[in-house]
Amino acid sequence: ASAIWMADLCKSYGLSTRVISMDIDPPSIEYEGVTFIKGDSREISNFDTENLPHPWLILEDAHIEVNKIMEYFEEHMHVGDYMIIEDTRGKKGSTLEIPNTLHVDAYYCDYFGRNATSSMNTILCKQ
Repeated sequence: ASAIWMADLCKSYGLSTRVISMDIDPPSIEYEGVTFIKGDSREISNFDTENLPHPWLILEDAHIEVNKIMEYFEEHMHVGDYMIIEDTRGKKGSTLEIPNTLHVDAYYCDYFGRNATSSMNTILCKQ
């Protein structure tokens, strides 16, 4: 549902966006602007980023192997690409090893108030 919501949101802003949603058991539906693919974040190195156009907005919400996922995508991100790590309040946030080329974008992290989102200091931009 979040992939479809993201595609609709982008469309409402007039953006030409392709949402790619990876899941162990992806839905077998077709939806304009969304590609559902089978994948496992525990085996993220098998994910092919070669033909995916930039800019990227990566939303990590699986909560499995988060540091490994950050490390993998950071290597393939371009300057200006974003990665958002969801639900980082509390203990999980303190275990993150954020690569030094990814920087907190305080504008978006604090958009609704200081760290008012579920992505506490983890809306990251590649610099």
